[in-house]
Amino acid sequence: MNAAGVIDSLFTSFPVQRCMELIESLSGLDRFQASRGIEAAAQQVADAAQRAGLKDVEILRLPADGAAHWGTFRAPQSWTPLIGTLDILAPGAVRRLISFPDQPCTLATYSAPTSREGARLRMVDGTSLDTSAPVPWSGVRDALVLLPAANASRNPPTPLLVEGLTRSGAAGFATDVASARLPADSGAAGRIELPRDARIFGFSVSPVVMDALITAARHGNPVRVRVDVTRDAHMPLVHGSLPGSAPEVLLHAHLCHPRPAANDNGSGVAALVGIAEALSGMDDGAARRGVRFLWAPEFAGTAAFLYDLVVRGPLSLPECTLNLDMVGEDQVRCGGPLVIERPPVHVPSYLPALAEDFLALLPSSTRSYSGAVALPDWRSTTIPYVGASDHALFADQAIMCPSICMGHWPDRYRHSALDTPDKVSADELRRAGSTAAAIAAFVRSAEASDLPYLYSAITRHTSGQMLAIARSAANGRPSFDATFDPFAPVNVPGLLRDQVRQADGAMAAAMRLTGTSGSPPQALSSWLTGHAEGLAQWAAGPAAGRGATVASWDLDDATYCRVWPGPFNFEGLLDAAASADRRWLITKDYDDESAYSQMMAMAMAIGRQSTFDQIITEAAYSTWLPINIDFAQRYLQILAKTGWVTT
Repeated sequence: MNAAGVIDSLFTSFPVQRCMELIESLSGLDRFQASRGIEAAAQQVADAAQRAGLKDVEILRLPADGAAHWGTFRAPQSWTPLIGTLDILAPGAVRRLISFPDQPCTLATYSAPTSREGARLRMVDGTSLDTSAPVPWSGVRDALVLLPAANASRNPPTPLLVEGLTRSGAAGFATDVASARLPADSGAAGRIELPRDARIFGFSVSPVVMDALITAARHGNPVRVRVDVTRDAHMPLVHGSLPGSAPEVLLHAHLCHPRPAANDNGSGVAALVGIAEALSGMDDGAARRGVRFLWAPEFAGTAAFLYDLVVRGPLSLPECTLNLDMVGEDQVRCGGPLVIERPPVHVPSYLPALAEDFLALLPSSTRSYSGAVALPDWRSTTIPYVGASDHALFADQAIMCPSICMGHWPDRYRHSALDTPDKVSADELRRAGSTAAAIAAFVRSAEASDLPYLYSAITRHTSGQMLAIARSAANGRPSFDATFDPFAPVNVPGLLRDQVRQADGAMAAAMRLTGTSGSPPQALSSWLTGHAEGLAQWAAGPAAGRGATVASWDLDDATYCRVWPGPFNFEGLLDAAASADRRWLITKDYDDESAYSQMMAMAMAIGRQSTFDQIITEAAYSTWLPINIDFAQRYLQILAKTGWVTT
């Protein structure tokens, strides 16, 4: 296959205008995971998928009772909000501050309803609430508790705060914590999500509204709150295919999130429709792998697809998957490049190399002064494993399906009422969509003659990762006690050698893809090995002696064996953990932005017999993060106590 020709053809034919129109339509729907809004979105997507040329398009409507399970994943609770209002009752006047659905994101997801008439409540200024005291907290029963962002550092993480308010008998709360990061003059709210079985309601408000509420509370004014919901919706999954042989290529995007959610993830949803149309337009009837498209609620919906259609159903495990999550961001307005997230190191794959190569082949209207070199006016990069979207399910050792995630990070408007269609760039959506389409086109028709190109792409990608490792190691970063840092000079040689191992695995996967027998070229592996050894010597010089190996600490000699059913699920672990362990997990997740990725990667590293040394090393290699030994030991102890691992 001529890679440059394919990317150029798909870039030209990608139906970007129809994708933008779909994003506009979807952004008018509150797409909670099991709601009337997401059911309407599913129907729109199914209709668009059929028009795009997909076959056997189907909407599956699955249980949304909060009880059905797919492995460690629990079904969402059916919840469609109809009304959410908050009025200040001043003497002789009623002042409405919040009116949902007119104001997106203001009503917290899964808020409990009030009576149809609403509830008249006193307000409690949460700045004086001692949230460090044992629960129940005094003075909040049957009240609306105000939790200003200015005092957020005094409070426990939001899930624990909500638990404390619930056990203390509060009727609900209002906070501007999720809105404080937005432009001060926007008046917009950030998204807040409560437990699916919440017994209280919550409001996300702007700082201006919070000031008005606190002023009213100090004057003794009550409020009237009305929340009305219905629970008559299912959890929908939409899937269809371009028929072909198995195993298929799977492209998926999560369908959920409160309105407007244009980039997260209206952009991914619409891009899949565009990819379907572009690929169906180039189909010449030749024998190829099938391509399946999946639109589902994040995590739970993908787990249901895996269990109901793959494990217990008619479909085989995919050859590979591409997860499109936030692929249309206007880079200038929203603040982040297009990122390609690699799988963890136990799933070697040719996908990151293909993504890098195809992104480099995208047309560019800007060139250097002499015209010799194309100068892209956009940014992209490849990042280590994070595991914060649906591709994480396919990395689990029970599945072991190569998967990458395409998206943008950071995005200053994510999870807020300002994630509107004007923040989506048609050009960026076209770039991401045509790149993903080209990867799918290449994989579905790959044959033996494509193997040299695959070898070349994998070698370029691997050498680039090695240079990035050597550069970071040479520049150094702070060293912490009792922490395994993969970039410490003593550990860099192992991290570089692991890049060679991954390249060997990716080349072996490329041979299987193209139906080629034998072994990957020894010359390429030898060249990469020599490259790794040379870079290790160069990187170690400026900071020699810093850092330690995992074996440097006095560790237990336990062997860990995973026994949890199906893909790992952090929320499922929270459900299974004892109270103190649950609080520790939640606090770590909220206090340290890297903790979630570390915990996901450690879980991914646990096989049938894994030592502590192996788990920590592999997790560090997957994430490129330093991992604290005490943190890791406590985490593995929790996994053992919940029965998710045996030792």
